[in-house]
Amino acid sequence: IRSFKRAYTTSTVYTIGDIIDVLKNYCATNNLDPKEVHEWICCLCINQHRVMEMKRKGEFIPFEDLQGKFYMRVTNIGHMHMLAMMSSWTNPEYVSRVWCLFELFTASQSEDECKVTIEMPSRERKAFLDGLFNGDVFVR
Repeated sequence: IRSFKRAYTTSTVYTIGDIIDVLKNYCATNNLDPKEVHEWICCLCINQHRVMEMKRKGEFIPFEDLQGKFYMRVTNIGHMHMLAMMSSWTNPEYVSRVWCLFELFTASQSEDECKVTIEMPSRERKAFLDGLFNGDVFVR
């Protein structure tokens, strides 16, 4: 069993190619060997759709139960470092989802310090920088 050093959080609408791009860029930027970096990817470790499925069946999960389980999973990662993927830069899906904001909030409640890094896929980073340099900083 490996110790996870980073939590990678993403909205479920991003492509696997974008996720890989972000993780590769993150490792390169921080001089990390991708073979030595172990990521905990929320959407693969916590079934976010189970609550909705249960709700459709008329079943109920108290928020406190969900919050407690989620808190344990997020904060047991170890030295918390949350890597949040933002795309598109003009209208990031991540900040429009309550679940993603709840992840950030939960990580901030950890007794250990939690570092948060915002990353974008390469094409979004380029569009963001182009927008800054060209004065086109309109965000939808």
